[in-house]
Amino acid sequence: MSILIVDDSIDSQRLIKVFLKSGGYTDVYTAQSAAEAYQFLQAIGKDEAQPIDLILMDIVMPDVDGIEACRTMKTFDTVIDIPIIMVTAKTEAVKT
Repeated sequence: MSILIVDDSIDSQRLIKVFLKSGGYTDVYTAQSAAEAYQFLQAIGKDEAQPIDLILMDIVMPDVDGIEACRTMKTFDTVIDIPIIMVTAKTEAVKT
């Protein structure tokens, strides 16, 4: 199973990656922004990109938040069936 972590915090990326690797997941990729994730996901199906089975995305990111990024990603043909789980260190509810 290949997993894409989308989080602007390098520390959060590393922590999630450690948990996933200790659980046996070896194909773990990271993106620091929604824009970087878009580029990675749009390359799926081309020779340079690994298909993704799951996306773990931070809700709070600069420029484009996780909710809006999720909406945009779901317009990509290559992403429509990939589950996206929102992750965050934020402790208060998010209104959409």
